[in-house]
Amino acid sequence: MIAEFMAVFCHTRMLAGLSQRQRCTEEYRLMARSVIHHVLEGWKHQTDGTGTIDDLLLEPVLPL
Repeated sequence: MIAEFMAVFCHTRMLAGLSQRQRCTEEYRLMARSVIHHVLEGWKHQTDGTGTIDDLLLEPVLPL
């Protein structure tokens, strides 16, 4: 599971730079929602169904 998260991290850290050069707003929104949905689904399993999206978004992001 952690290896999968590392792969997601490695692939998504370039999105900010790529987004400055390419515009595909609707596709971006759809894909981002799909990724967030999968992450939240996993988080709910980790927390026996009690986890929320706020648990994942409210803390500051740590640099890796």
